[in-house]
Amino acid sequence: CVSSAFLAQLLRAPEDAPAVDAPFAFSETMVTRLCDEVQAILVNEPTVLELRAPLKVFGDLHGQYSDLLRLFSSFGTPTYGCAEEAVGGTLP
Repeated sequence: CVSSAFLAQLLRAPEDAPAVDAPFAFSETMVTRLCDEVQAILVNEPTVLELRAPLKVFGDLHGQYSDLLRLFSSFGTPTYGCAEEAVGGTLP
């Protein structure tokens, strides 16, 4: 399991950590395998949506309506067609 190897590397004691100028600790193969493991987990999560590009995702607004309006002003407002497609249903 690649994720175990990643965790072991990331959770090493500070005195065992590589020097700041050391090469990247993980090989391209390890990173790719980790991504594959994560994808296999996420594909079964009920809260994950499969969406098609292009799209913009905004979050972490914490109820700041003025921030939402500013984002809409900068990037445009969502359309019903896009929202319907995203959630796989229809809107009133």
